[in-house]
Amino acid sequence: MKRNHIVVLLILLTVLLTSSCQTEEMSSLDRQLTEYALKTKDLPNGWKFSDKSWDAVFGGSGYTVVYELEADTSMFLSTTVAIYLNQDKAKLAYQQWEDLWFKSTQPWPEATYSPQDQKDDYRFECLYALPGSSILSCNYLQRHNNIIGFVKTRFDDKILTFTELNDIFTRPLA
Repeated sequence: MKRNHIVVLLILLTVLLTSSCQTEEMSSLDRQLTEYALKTKDLPNGWKFSDKSWDAVFGGSGYTVVYELEADTSMFLSTTVAIYLNQDKAKLAYQQWEDLWFKSTQPWPEATYSPQDQKDDYRFECLYALPGSSILSCNYLQRHNNIIGFVKTRFDDKILTFTELNDIFTRPLA
């Protein structure tokens, strides 16, 4: 009887090891999302990769990457790219993103970036993270056809300037 338990245990262990060594191939959609995503090389010095995730976002497929400032991990920049089946679904999702993230923010004088394609829907607003603080929390949302990009960041102008942030937004994709 003891020998049977050992055999069963060995079989289970072999199955577990075999299944954990298999690699899952990335779908073409996931590959496209990662190509559009922000990379560490797109950021000024001092930023490091923190986290990534794939999620369903308001009916689309999304990929989020988060970066933190090496010297102060409370400062971050998170970017999500979401792809929708068509423009109508993306327009509906854009409204949902707007409703969720732009309730308490307001237009900011230095937040002047606008997309190259002026037909794109976009919004760029900020607020002070805490009253009396120099730390800003900003959200940028853009819809281009069936793709939505969303950036959420917390920074002050010693860490990241609006000029640098605009450069990040205008980087070439992929």
